[in-house]
Amino acid sequence: MTAVNDDFSFVEIRDEIGINTLCTLAETIWYEFFPSIISMSQIEYMLKKFLSAEAIAQDLKSGFRYFLCKDGREYVGFIAVQPKTEMSSGGGRRRLFLSKLYLIQENRGIHLCSKMIRKVQQEARDAGCEDIFLTVNKYNSHAIDVYYHYGFRKDKSVETDIGGGFIMDDYVMSCPVEELKV
Repeated sequence: MTAVNDDFSFVEIRDEIGINTLCTLAETIWYEFFPSIISMSQIEYMLKKFLSAEAIAQDLKSGFRYFLCKDGREYVGFIAVQPKTEMSSGGGRRRLFLSKLYLIQENRGIHLCSKMIRKVQQEARDAGCEDIFLTVNKYNSHAIDVYYHYGFRKDKSVETDIGGGFIMDDYVMSCPVEELKV
């Protein structure tokens, strides 16, 4: 386990170098964590579909913000968020979609996630969002427990066909911005 460094920072991805750094980090994280939850073929498919340089570049054009998490000199994780407005008969409601929050294995359990969640909360406040929502694999009990710890609750179950013969079997979880336990 790496010691917590006071020099923890966020680097917003704005160029090809940042995108490539994130892609490399994503592969490391996904191959160390997800084989116990989904098949290797689904991991490979999802990395290509959602975390390739092309996919991230498209996300950036679509209003996503990506941040590399840096502890000292090392990149140890990343976050992706996107503000959304949901329209209803009563008007629009601003929500922040927490699309991605990942840490490399050796940096879990040392309170870096708290710093990442605080960053997400600040992004939500800056975007005028009322709450934060996310999707998490139903079998990712570690992540679900982490989100519960910060005040998220399960809203519903969803199955999403992502192509290639694969389904994402997720919970949608949410938490009001001001009720996050950080």
